Amino acid sequence: MSKLTLSAWLIASLALTMPIKALAESIIGEQLAQTLPTMTDKETILAVITFQQMQPLSVTQIQALVALGINKGVKFSALPVIGVVANVAQIKAIAERDDVRSIWLNRKLSYFIANSRQNSGVNKIQGTDFVNINGDTDYSGKGVTIMVNDSGIDATHQDLFFGDVVIDNVEAAIHSSALAKMSTTETFISRGQYNTDVNTDHGTHCAGIIAGSGTMSDGKYKGVAPDAKLVGYGSGADLTILDAVSGYDYAINHRYDYQSPLRIISNAWGSTGNFNANSPIGLASYKAYTLGILSIFSAGNSGAGKNSHNPYAQLPWVISVGAGNSHGHLVDFSSRDLSYKTGRFTMPDKQEWTYNNQVTVVAPGHYMVSTRSSNNGLAYSADDDFLFDSAYTPFYSRFSGTSIATSYTAGVAALMMEANPLLSIEEIKQLIAKSATQMLGYQAWEVGAGYIDIQAAVAAAKTHVKAYK
Repeated sequence: MSKLTLSAWLIASLALTMPIKALAESIIGEQLAQTLPTMTDKETILAVITFQQMQPLSVTQIQALVALGINKGVKFSALPVIGVVANVAQIKAIAERDDVRSIWLNRKLSYFIANSRQNSGVNKIQGTDFVNINGDTDYSGKGVTIMVNDSGIDATHQDLFFGDVVIDNVEAAIHSSALAKMSTTETFISRGQYNTDVNTDHGTHCAGIIAGSGTMSDGKYKGVAPDAKLVGYGSGADLTILDAVSGYDYAINHRYDYQSPLRIISNAWGSTGNFNANSPIGLASYKAYTLGILSIFSAGNSGAGKNSHNPYAQLPWVISVGAGNSHGHLVDFSSRDLSYKTGRFTMPDKQEWTYNNQVTVVAPGHYMVSTRSSNNGLAYSADDDFLFDSAYTPFYSRFSGTSIATSYTAGVAALMMEANPLLSIEEIKQLIAKSATQMLGYQAWEVGAGYIDIQAAVAAAKTHVKAYK
């Protein structure tokens, strides 16, 4: 992502006529539609424009925005998305373009955080019995790189030590909400940071669930895929749409920078509301999908209710994860709608898709102990610090949430990719679902295929290798 001050010489260089279409046909996000009538003519907001294409914006498209008087924005080098500081008249003019897919308010998103490794089933996949059955082979995520698109990662923690577990740690140096105050072109990100989780423990906790080494607990709180490598993309406590899209842009641009290509993006955040295939995050995750990168999203922590299921988790090319407890039951806070919904839509590459408003699978997300950021003096609930071995309190905390379940599932996907590097995204999603344990008493839209079975999922991935021989 690069900072963009759209200069006056571009305005002088070309007088452009905007392609026109009926304003009623343009896709304006729900929050933006509610905001526009409350704005005066002089007020501006930070809007996110997604174009109807797979490639980044062309010079001509940027010039057209400049011709409208827009001179502050943030563009992406791999995605057809741009954030602009614009007034009502400018937004209406942009909405009339026939190459614009959607215009969204740069709304704030939420992190979805509200037992032990033994209860999660990881020991079964990395224990002696499984190794013996599979010809002295265990699976620990070797050869798989995962992005934690989150608040950041404290890679000074021995379980996540920089250069060992976390191999790239990126801090968004200028938060998108400060964009309107900037007037010069400059780089937004800083690579190679030891600690990017400076004001919340969320990303560090999630990273430990995925691939923590367990060094500070003698292996007791080791992650699901401890030999996977992590890339942290940290946006801090106040995550917005542009921040989330920026993580995707970075992942796409740098996916081959590492010894093992980046293959998974863990997104333990989202929102509530209606599903809309035109969202900028939808297109960003789709572009990643076309490049072989699996996106995993939290279902949300809003419980049962109308439109409570995270709309980004409903995208058909991602995995949506609900939260369960150690007894295999759904936790009350895990988001799910009140009824089943489905629909069809078309992406800019003309591919047609069907979305289903239901989670893919449920995974452990209740009272899970994992790595604590050095900036976090207490857990989100101070009582949680007294509910596990106090000897580990300085290094670990105990959280619940679909964020935790999402991180767990990202680890499982890494194990499957190690067991069978040839698996496609569709095959991983299908095998996780087919190998899950049914959860009686729940509707499919509430729990999807059921409770994730890590041993069955990895065994299914390994067996699937034989189909290629």
